[in-house]
Amino acid sequence: MSGAYTASPDEIRHFMSITNCGHDQAKFMLEASHGNETLAMGMLSAPQAGQPGLGQGLMLVEFPLSIIRLLGGLVTSVVLAIVSILNRMYIQLVPGPARRRMTGLVRSHDIDSSEQARCFIQQFKAKFGDRHPRFIDSGIRQSTSAAKEQHRFLFTYLHSPEHQDSAKFCEDVLCSPVVVEYVNEHFVCWGGDVTFTDPYVLATRLSVTSYPHIALLNVASDNRVQVVASLAGCVNVEKLLAAMMNAQDEQGALLVAQRAEKLLEAMTNAQDEQGALLVAQRAEVQERDFNRRLLAEQNDEYEASLAADREREARRQKEREAEEAERKAQEEAEAIALAELAEQKRLVAEAAEAEAKRNAELEASLEARRAEKKLSLPEEPGPEVSSSFVALVRVRLPDGTSCQRRFLASHNIGNVFDLVYSLDSTNYHRFSLVSNYPRKTFNAPDDVAVTLEEAGFTPNGSLFRHPAAVEQRQKRYPSTTRCDCPTEVDLKPGSNSSSHTT
Repeated sequence: MSGAYTASPDEIRHFMSITNCGHDQAKFMLEASHGNETLAMGMLSAPQAGQPGLGQGLMLVEFPLSIIRLLGGLVTSVVLAIVSILNRMYIQLVPGPARRRMTGLVRSHDIDSSEQARCFIQQFKAKFGDRHPRFIDSGIRQSTSAAKEQHRFLFTYLHSPEHQDSAKFCEDVLCSPVVVEYVNEHFVCWGGDVTFTDPYVLATRLSVTSYPHIALLNVASDNRVQVVASLAGCVNVEKLLAAMMNAQDEQGALLVAQRAEKLLEAMTNAQDEQGALLVAQRAEVQERDFNRRLLAEQNDEYEASLAADREREARRQKEREAEEAERKAQEEAEAIALAELAEQKRLVAEAAEAEAKRNAELEASLEARRAEKKLSLPEEPGPEVSSSFVALVRVRLPDGTSCQRRFLASHNIGNVFDLVYSLDSTNYHRFSLVSNYPRKTFNAPDDVAVTLEEAGFTPNGSLFRHPAAVEQRQKRYPSTTRCDCPTEVDLKPGSNSSSHTT
């Protein structure tokens, strides 16, 4: 059929290198997709019944090529044309989001590899800022060619946005100033999001199982891509730099050899077939040794990672046990403190109750004493009694109030004490009565028999209540319990009166 597309040998070799499929299968896919590599890879990875899809790894579909060759040119052309038409109709009629839901993975078949790289760079800058390795805005195929031309290793970063360690690795490690400077100085840098087709194919070729993933790639003269070093997981800055430096030191000879090989290319072409075979054998031995060392390093890193995980889990267990012990100790201390507080409250309540009881008893005693003393007071002399036989006694109390009463001159100091005891404001048991001039102190019961006439209180006199020593101590230390103590009262004979208050 006229217009059928024929894949070139270079296109077939490149498609074989990125998909690991056979020659006939690569040719069939490229011709069926009219040279569209992205569409060809989508056809190659389409899930079959009972088999995993693209999210579980690329599935190589084996076609009965021998049968196809037997059908002849006409049947082959018809089949290829139908497949091509169906693929174009699928792309035109089914929207991109629907295709992504059908495949189970966002692969962006509808944009080329360079646009995928630019999208990744824009998303990376938007999320992590402008300080990052200088990612080349081309597909992986163009990036490997650029690294080969510059005789440098290709630094590749495969980013999985859904992985829990990706954001932390980008912020703390990949965007670190020292890492950015080292990568920009020594390597050609390329990055990609594995939800896009181009990075996903690379991840499949490298058998990546953990993210984030760093790999140093070397492009040999025959366009074979070799893995120089790789790191998987959220490693720190020191480990990443050490791995890249070790790769530079150990594998840097490959770059030197490539430069020398390019200079001696004319001489190499002149060698006979056996000489070229020896060179290929030596390169194969070197590659096997390199792969052996790489596998050993990966095993060592895996064992170290397991040991670190065990140590971290043991440390966390100790921390949990320490926290539990601290929590129990705190709960016990709080329980003891609550018990002590309850005991203190109980003691305070008992003391308050005892104090209230004592105060009630004291108040009852004082009330009984007031009633008794009121009854014991003699009657006041009437106006018919001559003033020469009457003593008008005034008592000044500590609160500033005073009281006065008329007594017979024959009445004694004890009657004045009874007067003070009978007052409602008297809440003390013992006191002294003091006259100011001449200063005399009358105490009960020693001076109660002294008559008012003998005391010089006729026709009048003034007395002050004077606090006893125990009462003065109670005023200085109010927390002590009040006890019965003598109270002094100031008496002023005649008009020569002066106040004495407490």
